[in-house]
Amino acid sequence: MAQRRDALDQLLITLNVSGIQRTNTPLYEVIKALIGRLKELSLENGGSGSSSTTIINQIGINGAPGMQGDDGDDGSIGAQGIQGIQGAIGNVGPAGPPTLGPMGLDGNDGDDGLPIPGQIGVPGPQGNKGDTGLFGAPGLAGEDGDDGLLLPLLTFGWELAAVRVCSVSANEDFPSLGHYTELFIIFDGITKATTGLTSIRVSTDNGASFLAALADYKSVAGSGIVTNSTLGMITTHITNATASRSGFCEIKNFNGFGTPKYAFSQVAGTLPEWILNAATELNPLNAIRVLGSGGGNLTGGTIYVFGRRN
Repeated sequence: MAQRRDALDQLLITLNVSGIQRTNTPLYEVIKALIGRLKELSLENGGSGSSSTTIINQIGINGAPGMQGDDGDDGSIGAQGIQGIQGAIGNVGPAGPPTLGPMGLDGNDGDDGLPIPGQIGVPGPQGNKGDTGLFGAPGLAGEDGDDGLLLPLLTFGWELAAVRVCSVSANEDFPSLGHYTELFIIFDGITKATTGLTSIRVSTDNGASFLAALADYKSVAGSGIVTNSTLGMITTHITNATASRSGFCEIKNFNGFGTPKYAFSQVAGTLPEWILNAATELNPLNAIRVLGSGGGNLTGGTIYVFGRRN
């Protein structure tokens, strides 16, 4: 009887390792149930071989399905199978169709730049006087207008009237300055071809001519004594040289009418006074000329002319 149960256990093990439970699960369950039932019958009949044979025969004759027995114990794990041979490397697949990358978006337009005003240009020369126009028909008398508002007098500060870089010129003229009441001229590193002093002459006819007589320019010494100039011009330093020289000159009441004009320049660290009041003391001025007292050309340096209207 024990041998029969061993045979049934061996049969169950064979069933479990056959792999049928994966390929045909219903058939596996039926066979497993039959083996379990045979083991139960063997135990109930005390190991009688004839009873077992009769029961098996009855099952075969009647063909009735037996009752499902309890699940038997799992069989032992079978020996690991031999590792299969590695398959050959597959062929390289065909290249995929070309694809387009994502289209970039247009960038935003940048902000417009801020306009920067350019430097005020040098005033142009005074134009010629136009022809006298024809007399028009007399106009009709208009109605009296409303009284105007009282506005304060406008005042103006210093403004840059002109900048000139010297380059091989006998002199540098600055016309059309008659709308300024005061001038301030700066000489930055003026060089000359001929030894002399950096000097200034003034004009009452907008540069058509320049005052050049000795009596047109009078200097006032520290003692208060007034003497005519020795060169017929305003000088801005005391060293006769061709090398670089700098200085300044300020002319007050430049376009004044009926009153004298005064000029101050840098000479040896002092501020001497020049009175421009000779034959034309009461006429307004409207142009200046920068030149070397010894003649020759101005060859380098920069001249800055500032003006103040009131």
